Amino acid sequence: MITLGAVFFYSQTLFDSWEKPQIHGNLELYQTNIILQAQEWNPENNAFKNLKTLKVAFVSKQPLETAIKQYEKVRKSAAGNLEKIQLQLTKQTDISVSNLELGKNRQKQLQVSLQQQRKVIDRIDLHLGIMQAAQANIDRAIQIWADLKESSEIDPDIGETALALSGLWSDSPKILPGSQKLIENNLTGWFRFASLSKLYKLQQTEENLSDLLFSNQKNAEEAVFKLGIVSIPPLITGILGVALLIVIIIQRVIRGRNSLW
Repeated sequence: MITLGAVFFYSQTLFDSWEKPQIHGNLELYQTNIILQAQEWNPENNAFKNLKTLKVAFVSKQPLETAIKQYEKVRKSAAGNLEKIQLQLTKQTDISVSNLELGKNRQKQLQVSLQQQRKVIDRIDLHLGIMQAAQANIDRAIQIWADLKESSEIDPDIGETALALSGLWSDSPKILPGSQKLIENNLTGWFRFASLSKLYKLQQTEENLSDLLFSNQKNAEEAVFKLGIVSIPPLITGILGVALLIVIIIQRVIRGRNSLW
């Protein structure tokens, strides 16, 4: 019992450690997605001069390349976590044979975590394909989506969306039935804009494209504001940290060993 308890404790510790990188990765991609949206903002009004400066400060000169690297980094981490979960699930199955309720519950947790991790990776791949296509790396994009479609455990919606995107960006473009609905239901932000833009251009629906471009500018403007908000906490933390360090140094100089720090 002691051994099984130790194994369970170790498994729980591993499980918690996998959750933290996933949360961190999601936050990184959240900010990356905002930057992708913000890059599309091109205001004509000089009243937005300060926001233009903010955009330049936070959006790199090659936002797509930067975003691809960020996505690939998070994907690598997620794939590593997936392997660890699969390995732990195999070990947990051996423990569960003894019909211990503890082992069964742990196995269910691992199964849920495994499915979630796969969905994260599949969605990352879906997005990577769109970014590669936007960079004119069409063959690479098509291959990413093809690999997604061949996966036996992929979410059907993601698989169908990958198929629809492949049709839009193939050498002989074809619009599959339900493509627009799949894009609207399974993509958000810049990824939805890029995909719908490609769709409307193929359909030659100028009105839809015009409406899309208009709404995209509004979304991009909001994204620039979000970048400013996201940047505030680290800035405040940095300022407070420097201020605290100065206070500590001054107190040490004045009070010496009697200092509170």
